[in-house]
Amino acid sequence: MTADEIEALSEEEVLELMRREGLQVVHSMFASIHARSDERPDGFTEDDLDEISDGLEDADLRRWRAELVAHFAGKG
Repeated sequence: MTADEIEALSEEEVLELMRREGLQVVHSMFASIHARSDERPDGFTEDDLDEISDGLEDADLRRWRAELVAHFAGKG
């Protein structure tokens, strides 16, 4: 499978393919103990947390696609 073909897959298709190929699926996770600081006296807002979560999801999908590309390149 080529990089272009992998790029065209939806997230669900990427995950299904990884599982079918026996690749480990690792999800990123953000944990906070309501971190407060001078810049963020009330901790993270709901919007902050949504932005962080969305960024992690996007990064996971990019990483999974790269892992699939490397996997198929190694299969020759």
